[in-house]
Amino acid sequence: MLNLYLTPLHHPTYQPSTAQVQTLKEFLIFQQIIHPEPIEAEQAFAFSSGLESKQLFNDDAIEALLPAELSFEKLEIVQSEKPLFLPRSREVAFELACKQCHDSIERSAFYKALDQYEKYLSLDILQYPFTIECISCQMNLTAKQIDFNQEVAWSSAWIFIEEIGSTRLNHRLIKEISRIWGHELGVIAEHIEDELDDFSQDFHWIKPSRLSRPRKNKWKKSTHR
Repeated sequence: MLNLYLTPLHHPTYQPSTAQVQTLKEFLIFQQIIHPEPIEAEQAFAFSSGLESKQLFNDDAIEALLPAELSFEKLEIVQSEKPLFLPRSREVAFELACKQCHDSIERSAFYKALDQYEKYLSLDILQYPFTIECISCQMNLTAKQIDFNQEVAWSSAWIFIEEIGSTRLNHRLIKEISRIWGHELGVIAEHIEDELDDFSQDFHWIKPSRLSRPRKNKWKKSTHR
């Protein structure tokens, strides 16, 4: 299973405004990428796939995938009071290594340290930094001293796309989403273990162009690439 996160990669405290979130929702509905009604009333920013969800994908994906694969199960706009680690799933198949001695770090140890960190965040103890001890060199490592084998981030706001058919996204559409969001967005893939596809071939880094202020509900239908 493949999930994606669209989020600023190096600005963990960035939050879009309420107006920006509303504008993004209206844009995605206008483009028919998401269904106009939320999945549930209590989840105001969680939507199922729309009639034109294929606009999310680039031409290569549209040519290679079946029509049923050019969609997603759910798109959710998520905001958190404190920066959280992405990807959120504990079943992601990535490896970690210490940048000091290059020995591997057990994922179970990483998640134990992460749980402790997020516990302190919930208690508003902002001075508590994320650290994990490398059992090989006995260094206390910060997140920047850990080598992940995929893109990760600490983020306070992101767009979560669940069970999407591919990471091969429409760059122009992601640029427009970034412009509305108010910040350059990167893509983080969440591959659930035992159901991996060819990540190295399928992953594409998205780097949008210079951003501008969002316009007010005046869009043209998205065209491809």
